[in-house]
Amino acid sequence: MQKKSFFERIKQSFREVAEGDQPKQEKPFQKQLRESQLLEIQNSLIVLTADVIKASKAFPSQTEQFVVNYFNQHFGFIYSKKRMEQLQNHLSVNTSSYTKISCTQLKSLATEDSIDEMIRFLIDVAVSDDFINAKEIKVLQQIGKYLGVPNVIMESYLNMAKDSSNPYVLLEIEEGASAKEIQAAYRKMVLKYHPDKCKLQLSKEAINQKFYAVKRAYELVKDNSLNDNP
Repeated sequence: MQKKSFFERIKQSFREVAEGDQPKQEKPFQKQLRESQLLEIQNSLIVLTADVIKASKAFPSQTEQFVVNYFNQHFGFIYSKKRMEQLQNHLSVNTSSYTKISCTQLKSLATEDSIDEMIRFLIDVAVSDDFINAKEIKVLQQIGKYLGVPNVIMESYLNMAKDSSNPYVLLEIEEGASAKEIQAAYRKMVLKYHPDKCKLQLSKEAINQKFYAVKRAYELVKDNSLNDNP
């Protein structure tokens, strides 16, 4: 029998709590403790998500939908509205004092594999709104340090994120490409990732995210080209 992943166990636990079910021989105080720990994991991750979003200074609809989908997938739909209200509250206040506390809670409650997945989720949040910036990188490095993620692993993830969010890399062209080359590359990539035409084995969410990134990359590269050739 295949062992369930950490997040599969979380989803099952939230479902049991929501539906009033409980494992055989689980006493009421054990269920209460389990529910409390699961909510701590969720709430701690919400704080860290807010930290990353604030560092980007933007929270467009595609980032919001990406965050909603992630939490719904891993923590269940029942608390979806309340989670987003929590996130909005954190976005309106200074949460820096809660960052280390949240990381400490996650370290004590989550597995090493789940922490790795959460880090990759937070990096995806940083990339989803536009292209990862220096402030987002600094915040993510601090979170990684608090969570005990080895620096070499953290830098590897961040470097991949920087490469994947580089507008020239996304359009598959070299810096200094001509306006004609930029236009041709854009048309090719828009066709490749158009939600109605994409034939790649990707989720609808991933395709939409890539499509938006290509459009934004084109705007940045086009502007750079105009600035370089007045």
